[in-house]
Amino acid sequence: MNHPIRVLIADDHAAIRRALTVLLECESDIDVTGIAVNGVEAVKMAIAFRPDVVVLDVRMPLLDGIAAGREILAALPKTKLLMVSSEDGKALIQQSLDIGASGYIAKHCSLMQVPGAIRQIMDGNNYLCLASTRALAATSAHG
Repeated sequence: MNHPIRVLIADDHAAIRRALTVLLECESDIDVTGIAVNGVEAVKMAIAFRPDVVVLDVRMPLLDGIAAGREILAALPKTKLLMVSSEDGKALIQQSLDIGASGYIAKHCSLMQVPGAIRQIMDGNNYLCLASTRALAATSAHG
């Protein structure tokens, strides 16, 4: 890739936005192009800035991450979604994957995984943190 990976961060928690911004700005191959505080703003900013990846919180005000992600991908099908959430239940993970998200990281997993996850999904792979993988596998094994 000739240009840095352009990333939009969308999370309603100021501490998470700040942590992700600082973390990603330390990466020479990643450029934070915008920061949204709710789902409506995430959609507008994604359409305006056309990021390569949107790091998108699942639970946000005005428009949740699942609905916002669906709108973003409808408008920008080449954009990748990396969902983040304080929850790692199978239903949310599956909904995220069903709308076309390329990855899912539970916030109780280390946010230090985000830069590597971004690179993996830009290489065409999917990314699930260990807790999310276990949640999907455990439910699949029982049902």
